[in-house]
Amino acid sequence: MKRLIATTALAATLATGAFAATEGEISMLQKYVPTVDLQTVSDEQIDEMLLIANTESSDTEKAEKIQAVLTARNAINAEPLTPVEKNKIVNVVPDANFALLTDAEIVDLRLAIAGGNEDQIESVFMNLSSQDKALDPVMFSEAEQQQILNVVPNADFSKISAEESNEIRAALTGGDDNQIRTVIGAALDS
Repeated sequence: MKRLIATTALAATLATGAFAATEGEISMLQKYVPTVDLQTVSDEQIDEMLLIANTESSDTEKAEKIQAVLTARNAINAEPLTPVEKNKIVNVVPDANFALLTDAEIVDLRLAIAGGNEDQIESVFMNLSSQDKALDPVMFSEAEQQQILNVVPNADFSKISAEESNEIRAALTGGDDNQIRTVIGAALDS
C-alpha cells in the first residue's frame, strides 16, 4: 500500500508542468548513468528517467533503461531541418527563424514534430526570443541573405518591411525559387 501511495505521489509530481530536477533526483540519476547531463534532456525525459529510477528493477536494469531514454534522444540527428519539417514548424510559429538554432534545439524540434507537440515547438522559439537570439523581424540572417541573393542578386534588404520579411521567410522555408523570386519581387516593387 505504501508503495502504491509513493508511486502515485511521484507520478502526480512528475505530471506537473515546468518540472525541474532536485539535487537528490540528479544524484539518483547519476547513480545509474554517471555522465548524464540533464541540461541536454527535456523535462519529459527527466520525468521518464526518474520513473525508471524509482521502479523495483535491478540497478543494472535501471541503468540500461535510463541509458535507452538518453540514446533515443541522441539517435535523432541535428542535420539541418528539411523543408517538410520547416513547414510543420511554420504552421505553428509563422515567423520562425531557423538561422540561429543550435543542434540541441534542432533535436528538440524533431522530437516535438514526431510527437505532434505544438507547445514544445513554440517553446523552442520562445526560448530563442527570451535569450535575445532571435533576429529583428526585418533583419535576415547571413544564411537567409545568401539564400535570397542566390535567387535575386540585386535584392535591397532596406526596402523590405516586417510583414514582407515574414512572407519571404515563409517562401525560403518552402524552398521554391520561383515563389521566393515572386515574393521578393513584390516586396521590392512596393
